[in-house]
Amino acid sequence: MRFFRKSAQNTALREKSMLERLKQGVWVLFSSLFIMLNVAAAQENRPNSQAEQVFGAMLNGAHAFNTVDANLRMDIYIGDKEYSAKGKYQEQRLVSPPPGDFQRSMYRLELVFAMDVPSVPGSEPNRLTIVCHPVQDRESGRIWKYTSIEGEKSVKFIKISKLEDAIKASKNISVGGTIAETPFCGGLAGTMKQLGRSYSFAGSPQSVVLSGKEKIAVWRISGTLQPAVWELLIPQFGGKDSKGNNPPHLPTDVEVYIGKENAFPYKVEYWNRPTADSTKRTLLNRMSFVDVSLNGEPLAEYKFSTFDNNELPQGVLSTEDSTPNVLQSLGISPI
Repeated sequence: MRFFRKSAQNTALREKSMLERLKQGVWVLFSSLFIMLNVAAAQENRPNSQAEQVFGAMLNGAHAFNTVDANLRMDIYIGDKEYSAKGKYQEQRLVSPPPGDFQRSMYRLELVFAMDVPSVPGSEPNRLTIVCHPVQDRESGRIWKYTSIEGEKSVKFIKISKLEDAIKASKNISVGGTIAETPFCGGLAGTMKQLGRSYSFAGSPQSVVLSGKEKIAVWRISGTLQPAVWELLIPQFGGKDSKGNNPPHLPTDVEVYIGKENAFPYKVEYWNRPTADSTKRTLLNRMSFVDVSLNGEPLAEYKFSTFDNNELPQGVLSTEDSTPNVLQSLGISPI
């Protein structure tokens, strides 16, 4: 949520500030914080439309893939500007997960931002890396985030075991389920799970063909924020304007493109409508997977242990524990 709330501000921003938004935006969107957990109950007793059935099949598949290896493109639209990032997403389901009920996969997301600002010769591109690495020694399991923005580098981590224990002990009924349903920790399946918690999918799926190196037959389904979620989010995005229109960066609508053969979510688009009955929409964000390989050969362990054992990027001298901040955002006290 932070990305869209900040991007709704009207103050003039330097390009570096915009990069900070992009950094936060991709992290938030891909780590299942796009929609808050405390509205999960709103999906009870929802009609089981054909679109909902397709979404459910996709969600079951996302939890069942043994491996996912795909190239990824993220497009973010802020006002009249478009920002893009390209990279890779990899996920490996654990054969022998560590003790506990939560994390069952390790995953890695790498994105490099394409910016219209010249970089310093020899400098590293603006980059974001997220790595989830649960291990048998559950106390050592971490979710890492590395950013390099205009030469400023940082490595932050979340302790998986601390998060798991705090959630189990929490009295906050709006927080529950698995780590795949918890902000910051979901990976691909978690992102889809959170999307399903807050959007209602109605109507019939539309048959579409995605073009690229190979043509892919998909079902396109459309969803709208559930009314309770919609009303809850409006004040968090700055409230309605003088004409009664919704905040311009409120993701009122979503479109998901799901493979007919493998139920993989190849593309997700978030849109804004100024009013509930408006036919005018503005694209906010597009996440596209291409060159997707599913259930292939097991992925090498080293891909997910990048920052373990103090293996830090050049120029990074220390790491920061973000676990307390995550717990605070969930309304949970550390134990």
